[in-house]
Amino acid sequence: MDQHKTVKEYAHAALECFDKMAMPEIKNRVMASIWNFLKKYIKKTIDKKDDKEIHEKLLEIYITLNPLFENLQVSAEIHKAEAMGSMPLPKEFNELQQKKDLLKMDKERAAKLIEEFLKS
Repeated sequence: MDQHKTVKEYAHAALECFDKMAMPEIKNRVMASIWNFLKKYIKKTIDKKDDKEIHEKLLEIYITLNPLFENLQVSAEIHKAEAMGSMPLPKEFNELQQKKDLLKMDKERAAKLIEEFLKS
């Protein structure tokens, strides 16, 4: 993500991510209208809050999601090491093997994830 974004821009981006996750599942027109109303309300609420309070809430989201992304990063690092000629991970390391398998998904999407991790 762009490091020059304001805290409010990050909060709006997070809301858009949640919208992309929820909206495809909403099939009922009434529920879609309610969701859109709530989304607009949340956007206005974000704009009204001070940056410190938004920062605290975004930190809570980060703490909640961080373990998932740490595991994805470990997976990316294992794949990178193996691609560079390192020995494959022994099967005795079950926990690491599970983390490695996190990126066994759509190869195009996995490649994008790995690319993002390696940039940081």
